[in-house]
Amino acid sequence: MNLDICYGVTIIEDDEFRGDTSLASITIPDSVTRIGDCAFDDCALLTSIAIPDSVTSIGEKAFGSGADGQLTVLYNGKHYERKYIGFWAEAGTYTPTGEELYDLPEEFYKAVNGN
Repeated sequence: MNLDICYGVTIIEDDEFRGDTSLASITIPDSVTRIGDCAFDDCALLTSIAIPDSVTSIGEKAFGSGADGQLTVLYNGKHYERKYIGFWAEAGTYTPTGEELYDLPEEFYKAVNGN
């Protein structure tokens, strides 16, 4: 299922979509300023999400675990990919030797890893 969050929503609450096994992609409007802790954690089918520039706060593990495959997140004009659970890299930077692993903005790193 593709989810288009309604314009006018300003906060995606903590745990709001946590564990939703039907979500495949999410469109967030530029009215949203905050994504809560674990908001999309453990969404097994989620493969794509775009975060608008209006979002100034992303909670811990907002996109944490769940997908067995790849999840691509557009954040601050860059695409980040989850290659597998717990491993994120900017799109196109991953190499089989594991070079350039965690070259992520601090807030985004917290959003996906919770540290």
